[in-house]
This record gives sequence, C-alpha cells and structure tokens, in this order.
Amino acid sequence: MEKYGSDYINVICDYIDHLKKDCGLSVSIHGAGLVEHFPALAPYNIHECALCIYIKSSPECLLRCKESQRRAIAAAEGGAFFGSCYAGIGEFVFPVTQRDKTVAFISVGAYRGSPEKEWAFIEKYGHREEKIKKLAESELKKEIPDMRRLSMLIEPLSAMLTLLLEHSATNLGSGSDIYGRILSILHNDYSARLTVGDIAASCHYSPSFISRHFKKMSGESINSYLFRLRMERAEELLLNRNMPLEDIAAAVGFSDTNYFISSFSKHFGLPPKKYKAKKGK
Repeated sequence: MEKYGSDYINVICDYIDHLKKDCGLSVSIHGAGLVEHFPALAPYNIHECALCIYIKSSPECLLRCKESQRRAIAAAEGGAFFGSCYAGIGEFVFPVTQRDKTVAFISVGAYRGSPEKEWAFIEKYGHREEKIKKLAESELKKEIPDMRRLSMLIEPLSAMLTLLLEHSATNLGSGSDIYGRILSILHNDYSARLTVGDIAASCHYSPSFISRHFKKMSGESINSYLFRLRMERAEELLLNRNMPLEDIAAAVGFSDTNYFISSFSKHFGLPPKKYKAKKGK
C-alpha cells in the first residue's frame, strides 16, 4: 500500500475536483468502508445537490438513501448504468471493484429522472410538493449526457479507485478505522440532529472514547468539526443555490432558522443575507 499512499489519494481527489469544477459534473463516491479506510475521501462521499440535501434532512429518507446506495452497488455488478433513485432523481452509476467484486460506485447525478418515482416519493414521505418541484427545476439538469462520452471521463477515476483498493491491505467493508468511521458518519449524517452519543452508538464505543480519539486524530472536537462542516455546506448552498434560509437551515441540521442565522453570523462575521451580498452572488 505504500506505493499507493497519500500522494496517490491526493491525485484521486484532484481528479474528482477536476470533474466537478472543470467538467460541471456532480460526482460523488460511495461504498461501505470507503471513507473509514480512506478518510481523505470523506468530502466526496455525499451528493451535493440541494434537492438531495433537502430530502436527507428527513431521518427516514436519510436511511432510505443509504439503503438505495447498497442496492446501487449490487446493481453495478452488471456494469455502469443510468437510473432514477427512489425520489426520482436521475444518476449514472459506475462500478468500483476490489478483487473482481463490486464494492463501491461512482455517482454522476443531479439529472431529471422518473416523474413517477418523484410523485410516489412525495406521496409516501410527505415532503412539500411545491418545494420538491422548485428544487428539481433549479437543481436537476434536463439534458442527460451520452453514456459513452461520460465514460471517457469517469472510467479513469474508476480505474484509480480500483487500483487503490486492489493494493489496500484490507477488504472494503470488512472492518474499519474508527476515525474514518466517525468521519463517514459526520459527512453523511450532518443534516440530521446528530449528537456525539449517536455517533458513539453507531461505532459501538463510548462517547468519551470516540471524543478523545477524534480529537487526537483531527486536532479538534467532534462538535467543532460537525459545526464547521455544517457551516461550509451552508455557505455553499447560500452562494450557489437559490434556497430560502429556512431550507438551508434544515438542510444542514438546524431546526431553528433564527439559531442558524445566529450561528452563521458568528462563524462568518456577517448574517447570511449580508454575507451573500458581500460575495456578490
């Protein structure tokens, strides 16, 4: 694994950034154990589409999304495909393998998918129809790219991730590093009302142990990291998405919009609307 250490992971992160920033693709990577073994990949382990974030603000939907990801890994055994998630959002799924078994996948998403699934989702989970449709209109791309052309961009990333996993000393999903496990929970569940106790229960350790371990590894407390992560996500949504403040607040784990505004102001030095005006967006 030494040959494929941190420098190689940095190359992977740089390529994902290239796909996102220069190619305009909504790329994320998913797989049980992926972030646990490779913590540097944590920022790429979540769909950044504002509609996805809004949907996952519901604990029930967050669990359903995780189940959908497990099903996507199984479906990717047959190769890359385009489909719609249970909420009707379209995405391309590209398999990532380890020792000839599909263990993770690359998602290229935020496309208009199945209207039938979208309506069934609204009916079942009770999200406001007008809000879902408004976010779908602003966030989801109507033009779906050609699979062959998209594959030319994504297959190098799939090959790099496969190479990383092939030379890893551990099998993905067969145990995990506790620090990586905490990071995975934070990056996937930050929109929920997450506590240190919740994280400890998921990791099967005491709150005091995971708090000490995370502080030792990261240099900051779990709550501090979680707050900073929420603020970073809130900033991105504020500057790049046309979302009301109450929706941004809910999307990053705040049930009280006024408390969110106060927290944002304390972190960035300006309330959200003034901050957005200053940034010129």
